[in-house]
Amino acid sequence: MRKFGRYSILIVAVLCSVGLVSCKDELAQELTGSIIGTVADATTGEPVPTVNVSLEPGGKSALTGSDGNYMFTDLKAGTYTLTLTKEGYTPASKTLEVTAGGQTNGYVLISRIPAMVTVDRDSLAFGDGSEVNTLSFNIVNSSYENLEWRIEYDCDWISDIKDKEGVLPYGKTQTIVVFIDRSLLLPGYNETVVVVRSSNGSSDLKVSAIGEDRDDVVLNMTGISEVMMNSATLTGLLISEGVPRYQELGFVYAGESMPTLDNAMETITVGTTYKAGSNFEKEVNSFASGSTYYVRAYARNANGVFYSANELTFQTVQEYSEVRTDDVSGVDVLSGQASFNATVTNPGVPAYTEKGFCYRTGTSEPTVNDETVKVPGSGGGSFSTKVSGLELQETYTVRSYIIQNDNIFYGESRTFNTISGAPSVTTSAVTDIGASEATFNAYVSDQGIPAYSERGFCYSTGGQPTISDNKRVVYGNGEGDYSLEVSDLEFDTYYYVRAYVVQNGSTYYGNTVTFSTTYTPTEVVTYAVTDIGTDAATFNGEIEEVGDPKCTQYGFCYSSSTYNPTINDRKESRYGGYNGRISMDVDGLQEGTTYYVRAFAVQNGEPVYGETVSFTTAELPVVETLNATNVEPIDMGGGLFFQYSATLNGQVVSPGSPAYTSRGFAYGTTMNPSTTVDNSVTVSGRGSTGKYSTTVTDLMANRTYYVRAWVRTESGYVYGESVKISTF
Repeated sequence: MRKFGRYSILIVAVLCSVGLVSCKDELAQELTGSIIGTVADATTGEPVPTVNVSLEPGGKSALTGSDGNYMFTDLKAGTYTLTLTKEGYTPASKTLEVTAGGQTNGYVLISRIPAMVTVDRDSLAFGDGSEVNTLSFNIVNSSYENLEWRIEYDCDWISDIKDKEGVLPYGKTQTIVVFIDRSLLLPGYNETVVVVRSSNGSSDLKVSAIGEDRDDVVLNMTGISEVMMNSATLTGLLISEGVPRYQELGFVYAGESMPTLDNAMETITVGTTYKAGSNFEKEVNSFASGSTYYVRAYARNANGVFYSANELTFQTVQEYSEVRTDDVSGVDVLSGQASFNATVTNPGVPAYTEKGFCYRTGTSEPTVNDETVKVPGSGGGSFSTKVSGLELQETYTVRSYIIQNDNIFYGESRTFNTISGAPSVTTSAVTDIGASEATFNAYVSDQGIPAYSERGFCYSTGGQPTISDNKRVVYGNGEGDYSLEVSDLEFDTYYYVRAYVVQNGSTYYGNTVTFSTTYTPTEVVTYAVTDIGTDAATFNGEIEEVGDPKCTQYGFCYSSSTYNPTINDRKESRYGGYNGRISMDVDGLQEGTTYYVRAFAVQNGEPVYGETVSFTTAELPVVETLNATNVEPIDMGGGLFFQYSATLNGQVVSPGSPAYTSRGFAYGTTMNPSTTVDNSVTVSGRGSTGKYSTTVTDLMANRTYYVRAWVRTESGYVYGESVKISTF
């Protein structure tokens, strides 16, 4: 009995122990709770996967699955805060109560971040620095997709923005550059707003800059000088540079009073280096002759365009005044007198206002700043003056002058002296003799006292030549050799030539030399005509010898009625001397006509001919299309008729020259069928006249066909008229 009782107590103890463990587990479950929830999109209500859910207190976290669900277990009873984050969504939080043994619903809605491009700053300040004209800012896409964007602004002093629109990828930034034009800023503070607009909104950026104080540019026209036919020098005065300082300075001119940039014929700029109180000028070379112009100075700064209050007007030269200094005559060494002579060869338009002579001692060219003698009068023609008080044993140089539009024009310089002594000149042998040219040569061994004022050559075809015969002046002075190339001599002619010098109006001659000009005839050959067509051909020949004097014209003359045509008949020609083969394409010829051709060249005004060659232009054949015969349906079997046959007929009336090489027919469903576009069939035979036929079997039923007979020549196809065939 005692033993049983001990085992009974042990069993009871074990059972009690097992019961206690079970009781503890149930008690633990009753003391904790859990949160089970879903995260959904606030807009669509759809579950949101991969949302990071963190729990405080405790520091636990979970990530939602593809169904948006998450779970926290074994939580002590109490208050908990959920924090939810996901890229592209606005962070969210929620406070929940967990009860012992309870299950808390953690359903949470989160919202997407709006899809919008933003800027990385609020403002862009250019300040008042004159060199700061470019600044930049960044645009940012913090959204979850690529976004289109554009920039909007309404401000004239923002000259450009790069870029103005585009697509910004998700998570990226882009730099935008803003350019301003400070000349368009108002004085003081200037502000505007640049808007960056994208899918769900816009971002504003304030842009500011400080403009300079402003003042007008003041200037004046002060003169117009050196007025010529197409040019003049314009002068202005810069009185005030303006604020901001001028950025353009110059002149405007027009054919009407008070010109502006809007109606100016031309705008002339002079640079921007001029200071207040400085004169500025520019030579202009684009005027029209004989025209009246009005000119104003102008300047431009940020305030606008400013003009001189006054204008100047002037008239350009239509024709220049021209004067020639003639010989100095009547040089009286003992009395110190001489007569100056000149000729106004053109009074000019407008006419000159003063004329006369200027002179000085020595050989330098005198100007009106030296000794001057005014001669009254106007218009053209000769004028003279007698000058006294010349010094003995001196050399003088004199020039005529004329003043037009305040411009001084001079004649040639003439040198004379008040020392006596005869010059000496020798005529040398003539060289470089040709058919119409030669070089005259001479030597002055003593220029004389006073020195000669003119030198040259005189020549004739008989006897001793003088300056009353053919006279050629050679410019220059002093002792030594001088030469002259003469190019208008008669060929194959005997000439006499003498050198001469003129001293104080007296002529001194050298010895007489003789020479004969040469002559080489031009030689022309005619070759066979090539590339002969119905109305054109190529003429061929050769200038075997250009001649001396050279031929001045060459080509071909031709006729259909004269065996030896001349340049009075039809001709093709070119001007100039030429040596070698010549060819010319000639058109406008008559079909089937025989022509006679000669090459020619004109030497010294007379034609030189080659031999005559003949040729005959091609003659096209004549072909006629006759009516088709035997137009019949073709039985295709079973009483079906889809096709027709027909006999095509033609006739060669004339074979042509050269004769045709093949013949046939072209047919089709359009008027005037051709071998290149429509059906074509060749019929045997060539070069003969008469009728020819062929049968075709490919005509379709219920159609209208057109057929033309043809023959083929070297130059192409010749067709007869169209004939109609019906298969109805």
